[in-house]
Amino acid sequence: MPNSYPADSDVLACLQESGVALPAAFSGTGLAAAAIAIWEKGTGYQPFLCLGANTVRTYDPPGPNHQRMDGFSLLGGSRILDLGAGAVSIQQVAIGVGVGVTGTVLTLGEDYWPQPKNATLEGRPYERIRFRSPVFGMEASVQITGQFGFSLAVPDDAFFAITRIGASMGMEMVLEGLLTMPNQWQEDKVKESWNTESMQQGAGLFRASARKIMDSYMRMGWLDEE
Repeated sequence: MPNSYPADSDVLACLQESGVALPAAFSGTGLAAAAIAIWEKGTGYQPFLCLGANTVRTYDPPGPNHQRMDGFSLLGGSRILDLGAGAVSIQQVAIGVGVGVTGTVLTLGEDYWPQPKNATLEGRPYERIRFRSPVFGMEASVQITGQFGFSLAVPDDAFFAITRIGASMGMEMVLEGLLTMPNQWQEDKVKESWNTESMQQGAGLFRASARKIMDSYMRMGWLDEE
């Protein structure tokens, strides 16, 4: 599995291998970054690729108790915290955190358990924290430290899909340009033209194949609760 996302050069190579005739001035700059953004938003994993460093994310205590407009109230009341992301590893969980207050650091296996339990064996990230007892507290009083992302490398099929998303966007850019200029030219006996219909179909096929792969990675939150 690649350790990095596709680059613009990978997208251009995909276009060239598919037989797309690109204008000489076409650079494809930014296509990979745009495709990555679409992939992460579509799968629900932001980021999808974990860069390896630990980061801290802050959450409200999970549960039915919400902030009231008529005064002080504790939030929470649930044992399950949806991380809203994937995490390759969880390094620390703390509750009761506040301004100038470090809170209470919980113990793995006694106070909390990352879910799903067999995430590492299944090649999946952790997506939830299950607490031993319901959590209550003020806003932003839960802190999770960990390596956030789906994985430390990009799975081969995900790399393929992201590249195809970028390539489809490249085709659409070329098509947009052709709408504002002649799509064929001839000099003496040399003639060149672009088949806009086949390019449009190709862009649609590329997006459709990428979408099938994207759907297989879509984050379901705690719908798969064990």
